[in-house]
Amino acid sequence: MGVAGAYAHLKKVGCEGTPSSPDELKNCHLDVDLLGYCRDAIYRQIRKDMSDPNAVSIGHYLAAQLQAEGFLPQQTTIFIDGPRPDQKVLAKASRGTQRTKTIKTIRLNIASITKKSREGKWSSGTVMKDTMLKVSSLFILDNQFKSDLKQGLQAVFASIVLCDGEADTAIAVAQRDHPTVTHDGEALKRVAVSIDSDFLIYQSIQSVLRKMPQKSEVRFRLYHKTEVMKALGFGTPLHLLLYGIINTNDYTRSIYTLGLVRNMNIVRSLQGSIESMLAAYIQTANALVDQAGRVALGHFDLSLTIFYLMRPTYDDVNSQLDDLMFLEMFVEFIEARDLRLENLPDRSTFTR
Repeated sequence: MGVAGAYAHLKKVGCEGTPSSPDELKNCHLDVDLLGYCRDAIYRQIRKDMSDPNAVSIGHYLAAQLQAEGFLPQQTTIFIDGPRPDQKVLAKASRGTQRTKTIKTIRLNIASITKKSREGKWSSGTVMKDTMLKVSSLFILDNQFKSDLKQGLQAVFASIVLCDGEADTAIAVAQRDHPTVTHDGEALKRVAVSIDSDFLIYQSIQSVLRKMPQKSEVRFRLYHKTEVMKALGFGTPLHLLLYGIINTNDYTRSIYTLGLVRNMNIVRSLQGSIESMLAAYIQTANALVDQAGRVALGHFDLSLTIFYLMRPTYDDVNSQLDDLMFLEMFVEFIEARDLRLENLPDRSTFTR
């Protein structure tokens, strides 16, 4: 996701990126956040056989897709997410995420499908498809799946990184430590590639190639940090970093009633280090909201740790629990689906 509403806000302030494409960036090295770029394509392939998805074949498919879109194997590095950092798990748990609602809806749908099947009634294809989509959304790409995915991708792309954590942080660290990549004796500037807006937050990332939604007339747009800062009226990269930290993102929520526009105006007036500006922002923001909406100094610490310090922490137990949840939901869905097929009613008894 990144910063909620960031790209829409940038468009409003006159910065919607330059139409571009991978094959036009011949003087750049492209760092691809695979799950942030191909997430929908991966899950479409998984849904074809949720009982035993073939990750190597999916890797072959993605490699062909990337190549067809203009990614040059010798000028592309693919980053594959590792475990979610504890900071993201904590953030999602603390805000009672959509995931809980998804699981509840799955259980309700499965109960309805089972009940109707036992009564000789028919559950609509729409309900079945919706339930299948929700179950597949719980699927976690475990280490073996990612290793097999890498194997499939290597049929075309040699430079692939299995990250210790999330790919966006790994790309930011890589671009901080090595801003350019040498190819055929030429130093190529690195560009991050994703659909997520949080890449714009990291200080080390200077350009982002955004894959646009399918309905867009333009397939890709290229955003340069200097242009983003100018459009928002920010004087330094630290201001853009602060802006990303204080607005709703994967780790923390913004202060209630303070959205992208009001926060932009506050950030413009601040000066100093990231820590001093963040403290000043909280003091200013708290004065603008009522008592119930005010936050403590540490409210944005999760985002600060990720986007500024780039020090996520990990606990494999989180992914293990996710694996068990998917398997449980998958088994229940398959049982309900099979019962539905075993109890096909006469068309005259169809109910929707």
